[in-house]
Amino acid sequence: MTAELENTIPDIAKFVPDIIRHKRNLRLLWLRWRLFYEQFRFGSDVESPTMRRLLHKARSSSPLPARTIGAWRQAIRHFSR
Repeated sequence: MTAELENTIPDIAKFVPDIIRHKRNLRLLWLRWRLFYEQFRFGSDVESPTMRRLLHKARSSSPLPARTIGAWRQAIRHFSR
């Protein structure tokens, strides 16, 4: 039983980076759609409540200047390429 387990661990370990990459892409996709929805509701020249909440949750030590929804969408669009 342990020999079988030892043989399967490297196969399973190969999928871990793929899972992490997939989760990162899903988070980025969620954020893009959330900002799209906020732009639809508030317009593109307003500060994003979602990004403000995420920055507060990340406890950003240096306060970032207020960015508009349009600026965040453009930055994420360039980041995801």
